[in-house]
Amino acid sequence: MWDLLKSIQKNMEYVPKNSYKLPTNEKKEILAKLNLSMTDIILEYERKQISTDDSDIIPKKYNNIENIIKDTSIENLLFVYKSALQWFLHSFKQKQPIELKKLPKIKNKEYGIICSVLLNEKTINCILLPNPLSRGKKGETLEFKKEAYKKWITKQS
Repeated sequence: MWDLLKSIQKNMEYVPKNSYKLPTNEKKEILAKLNLSMTDIILEYERKQISTDDSDIIPKKYNNIENIIKDTSIENLLFVYKSALQWFLHSFKQKQPIELKKLPKIKNKEYGIICSVLLNEKTINCILLPNPLSRGKKGETLEFKKEAYKKWITKQS
């Protein structure tokens, strides 16, 4: 993801590699210049086993996204993983955290605005972006992903 963000922020023709190794201050600078913030949906969790698979996550506590954005001008929440969007929608209903397999599936297979929610009397769009990792869908090149991110981050089509 950092490769994509750096490429967009620096208006590069290409997508660099290994930007995840950037120092924290440089990552913060990229986010600031793109007018982005990041947070986790799940604040506390355990894992069934040591893995990076979301299906192994046992969420214990959701982050209060509504509180985080209540006094901001945020109009869009960008999600790079469908599972994060599923957990957000569940947390938004102020329910107890549950495992991914028990969450309602997101039926929309396209990227872009999946749904809108009313937070603090303002409409917030929930936008799904392509998975930044290389294991995305067939045909989803880095250039494809960069353009999808750029569209929503810079509000260009």
